Parts: sequence; C-alpha cells; structure tokens
Amino acid sequence: MSGLIELCCYGCGSVARYKFKNGKMSCSKSKNSCIEVKKKLKQAQQNANTQSEVKERRSKAQKIAQNRLEVREKRSKALKISMNKTDTKQKIALSKDGKTWEEIFGQEKAKELKIRMSERLKGRKRPDHSEKMKGDRNPTKQLEVREKISRSNKISLNKPEVKEKMSGSNHHSWNPDRDEVCKPYTEKFYDEYYRELIREQQKCIDPITREFLTNSSILHHIDYNKQNDTRENLIYLNRCTHTKTNYNRKKWEILLLEINKNIIESIAIRG
Repeated sequence: MSGLIELCCYGCGSVARYKFKNGKMSCSKSKNSCIEVKKKLKQAQQNANTQSEVKERRSKAQKIAQNRLEVREKRSKALKISMNKTDTKQKIALSKDGKTWEEIFGQEKAKELKIRMSERLKGRKRPDHSEKMKGDRNPTKQLEVREKISRSNKISLNKPEVKEKMSGSNHHSWNPDRDEVCKPYTEKFYDEYYRELIREQQKCIDPITREFLTNSSILHHIDYNKQNDTRENLIYLNRCTHTKTNYNRKKWEILLLEINKNIIESIAIRG
C-alpha cells in the first residue's frame, strides 16, 4: 500500500505531498493554496459581489471609513504632497496647456463646473489686487510668464473652431454696415469751429464719466455713420469711454442719443 500514489483530497487531481491533522492529503502546504480550492473561493467571491445587499454594506462601510477625520486628513496630506511635486505640476500643466474646459472635461461636465463656479462666486466682491500687482510684482512682466501666455494664445487662436468664431459675422465687433462705416469723414466733421462749439455745449465734460475732456478726447458719431454730422449725432467722449462704445453698440446708441438730446434741449432753454 505504501507504493500507491495518493491524490489531493480537494479535487485538483495533483499528487498529494502533505498530510493535515484531519487526515486529508493535499498538494500544497495550505488548503487555500490548492488550485481547485482557489477556483471555488473566487467563484464564491464573485457570487457574493453580485448580491445587492453585499454591495450596499460595502458602500456604507467605505463611506464611513472615508468620512473619518483621520482618514480625510491623511488623504488630504498625501494629495498635497503629491500635487506640490514639481514633476506632477508640470504634467498637469502640459496636459491642460491650450485646452478649453470642454476639451478637458467634456461638454456636460464643463457646463456643470461653470454653473457651480458661477453660483459659488455670486455676491462676492472682486478682490483689489492693484497694490499687489504694481511694478515688478506683476507676474505678466516676467519674461517666462509672457512667453507662456503668448504660446497658449497662439495654440488657442490657431484652432479652426476658434478662427471660425472670431471671423466675419461671428466676431463680436462685426458691423453689417461695414461699407457705410468705412466711408471717409466729411469736411464738416473736421471743422474746428464746429468741434469747439460742441465741446463748449458739453461744458468740456465727458457725459458718461462726468470727468473733464482730455486733449485726446474723440468726437463720436452716435449712430456710427461717419456721413451723419448733424449736431444730434455728435458727442465728445474721452478715449477710455469711446473704446467701450465699440461693444454693445445698440445700447450705447440709445443712451448717448438721450444724453445728447438733453444737452441740446438745455442749450435751447438757456439761449
């Protein structure tokens, strides 16, 4: 009988090399090391994982574990150490360089993030960084920062979809009456006496900012038509104010027409 080969009692079919205290023979030192036992354990684990009750219990246990203060502090500390590494920062920067939120997170996620950010910032006052950004403390005066901004802008502006959005009628400054706008100014517009009369009627004040008109102030056509030099259509604005009138033109046209009307009416009453 001693010459007979005994097989593993756990069903793998291998030669038994070890005998346990319970008298059973096994191919491995441990019962759980047997190939057949491993398969059975794996199958049992898979069956257990598919059960909804087990999933719920695990989910609750994980949430409880993650919400423990010491666990959160440990994870936060590990994340800070990881994020502060130079190579990690460089990898993140390179992966996002020149990309929009839509490209990084996808359309739906980007929209959700923008809404969340908008809600979070509602009611907050914009911080005044004027003192911090003066002189050499302004990062945009550093050569490497300027090069980085320039590189990012070139990548962004050279994208076909961006070019399409910023060309022709899609551009925010597009004027459908380009032919009218691009016509040369009339002789009356350059008449020194006429110009000085308008300045005096405005009392040399910018009607928007209520500041005195500077030497660089501009005589503005309210309806943006360079051929229309009637008094009702001309008003002096400081350069900073005049720049703003190139955007949202309809709003500025209505506002400045009303202001100019009041100025002309007040002159008529006085005169």
